[in-house]
Amino acid sequence: RDRAVAFFGGPARCDAVTLDLWDASVKHAVGVAVPTKGADALGAWDPHVVLVDGGNTFWLRRCMEDWLDAFRGSSAVYVGVSAGAICAGKHVDTALWKGWDDPGIVEDIDDWSGVLGLDLAGGASVFPHASAEYD
Repeated sequence: RDRAVAFFGGPARCDAVTLDLWDASVKHAVGVAVPTKGADALGAWDPHVVLVDGGNTFWLRRCMEDWLDAFRGSSAVYVGVSAGAICAGKHVDTALWKGWDDPGIVEDIDDWSGVLGLDLAGGASVFPHASAEYD
């Protein structure tokens, strides 16, 4: 959050908040009429950039359900880092390839193959942290 604010010229030129994906609440917000849910923040504030950081890809994708429609209706630029980048692709099952994330954290989905991401990469899926060991 702090790096993004600095990149856009500091707090005078960039309002930034943190969307806590554990409970979908908005944190670190300053100002009046602060939305309490991510979908409300996307709609009411019409952000320029949505930065989605890493973590467990499967949990992140599950939490995105709460604000996915609001994002698709916004004009915001999506910036994904690690798990956030995977979620920007057509499918999120590339997270299974590295074996770092536990898909069992989301109990109601048994098979993640074919589960859609945001499909912001022209139909491509995203595999961050790629290296020769995954060839």
